[in-house]
Amino acid sequence: MSVAVSQPQEEEFVEAQKNWDLEQLYLDLAHAKQKALTPVEKKLLRGLLCSYSPAEIAQKVYHSSKSGTVRVYLSNGIYKYIEEMLSQQKGYSVKLKNWSHVTHLLENAGYKRKNFVLEEKFNLPVKNSYQYTKHPIPAEFNTVQDWGEAIDVSNFCGRKVELAQVSEWILQQDCRLVTILGMNGIGKTAFSVKLAQEIQDQFEYVIWRSLHLFPSMNMLLTDLMQILSPTLEIDESMTLNQRISQLLERLREVRCLIVFDDFHSVISQSLSYPNYFLAPNNFNQSTRINYYQNYEAYSELISRVANSQHQSCLLITSREKPPKLVGIEGEKLPVKSLNLTGLDMNDSLSIVENQGLATSDYTDINILINHYSGNPLFLKLVTATIKNMFCGNIYQFLEYRTFIFGDIRKNLDQQFSCLSEIEKYIMYWLVLNPDVKAVFTLNDQILPVSSSKISSRIILENLESLQQKSYIYIQSANIFIFQVWKEYIIQYLQEQNLSSKKDIENLLLSSDQSLVSQLK
Repeated sequence: MSVAVSQPQEEEFVEAQKNWDLEQLYLDLAHAKQKALTPVEKKLLRGLLCSYSPAEIAQKVYHSSKSGTVRVYLSNGIYKYIEEMLSQQKGYSVKLKNWSHVTHLLENAGYKRKNFVLEEKFNLPVKNSYQYTKHPIPAEFNTVQDWGEAIDVSNFCGRKVELAQVSEWILQQDCRLVTILGMNGIGKTAFSVKLAQEIQDQFEYVIWRSLHLFPSMNMLLTDLMQILSPTLEIDESMTLNQRISQLLERLREVRCLIVFDDFHSVISQSLSYPNYFLAPNNFNQSTRINYYQNYEAYSELISRVANSQHQSCLLITSREKPPKLVGIEGEKLPVKSLNLTGLDMNDSLSIVENQGLATSDYTDINILINHYSGNPLFLKLVTATIKNMFCGNIYQFLEYRTFIFGDIRKNLDQQFSCLSEIEKYIMYWLVLNPDVKAVFTLNDQILPVSSSKISSRIILENLESLQQKSYIYIQSANIFIFQVWKEYIIQYLQEQNLSSKKDIENLLLSSDQSLVSQLK
């Protein structure tokens, strides 16, 4: 027995009016249909906008469990009008695969009213006016997930504001490329996994991959396409650009969240040397960040994902910002980056307590957290040492006055060795001149060996690079070094018996005497 579609009452699903700009949506769909929507079409559309499935709409409107007629009505009408309308707006073909995609596609197109704030699951007050509209999680939405070597984040701590901000970028602002930056141990990997878990229900595909084993572009593209199009046969004759085009086409057809962790593994610095004090031929050379040989295709992939229209998002984590991103990033652009810094005091305290280190003296524990700039990995490492070597006594550890050691030292050594020589020089100079903070004064005060002036361009470029790599931070145009780096550099200089800028210059000179004549 068929269900009559002509009987529903106009009053149903009126709650859609509160959250959606129905008047504009009706007009735009009428333009796609080339005539006005019928009352029945409007009612069924409102039901979808309230996140009801066709079966639920049939039950509520017609008091029947048979949804076949409603599904046919939607497939032959509303779905087609939405596809046509969005295809005209976006300039490429939009296909509606499932009723559950309707709200997401129309919200991205701007038809949902901005009347919600931070999602309940973040349990936050509004901060910095970030708006976050909660997406209803459709009951019939099945996400294909491949988490690769993603770590366990069941004990993830903090980052609520950052999670809300990046979620808004991806879900509300349709960012196509988001970069999470930060030093080793700061929690970039854990953040990417936690974020992907939080928003996974808004995507048809979620793929998480680590680049720490340097996968070639061909290997990576093959891996992705086998997940996104498992029945597609790989054409070995295709060029890399053609294979990237093939991936982008799939990113237009389906909504995907793809995560590349450890993206810095394929990035190199052309003026970085293994020896900390090996002086370059010219201090006024820029440090050029580029891709390792045979990995240049990553640049093409990143650029095309960022600049091409599609409905997916690529999230990458890295110590270094990928080359050529600065010019296409912006507050109102679909490419953004977030620099993760240390956890705040409360979340850092949770890390320490979760490691089994308890104390009633919060002064000592605050000092401890400050020494490591809230770095989660370093806090875990030092907590283990305090438990094993100081019987859990934080005060005794602080009195020992050795904060950079073991795996913490190795970690910092590895990162610091990746800096250019001019970046290292600036860091040494800032540590030895703690009273000088204003950015605009550094050009007249930072002098390299032989008192040859470093150009203002080079100073500014390298300060910005150090800021992006989380060595320094800027407040009110003043420069501050993160405490953990200050501790590291002071320890290193002490070990080398260096106590002044002149000592550093002399060591640089001893590394390469030819520098004297070059800088005179």
